[in-house]
Amino acid sequence: MRRICDAFRGTVPILSNQVEGGRTPTPGVGVLQDMGYALAIFPVGTAFAAAKGMRDYLEVLATAGDTRGALGNLIQFEEFTALIGLGEHTELERRYQPEQ
Repeated sequence: MRRICDAFRGTVPILSNQVEGGRTPTPGVGVLQDMGYALAIFPVGTAFAAAKGMRDYLEVLATAGDTRGALGNLIQFEEFTALIGLGEHTELERRYQPEQ
């Protein structure tokens, strides 16, 4: 990875594609920056995290028959609606609803 940056330094910006568990080492953003990388992308980490969360949730449901054991790992309803911007969507819906 260092040789790549050295070979192209000053010619083109270098990108590191960081896939957790993939072939490319994942030394961290600071180390990549020190090597000379201009950009690091983490294209599937959030999907991996979401998949683990879904699997863990479904395992609790399958073994316990309810989800009470998973509640500590869930985002709360109000935080989720804020995250997805539900208030803004509701306002747009209200604003553009045809008059009756």
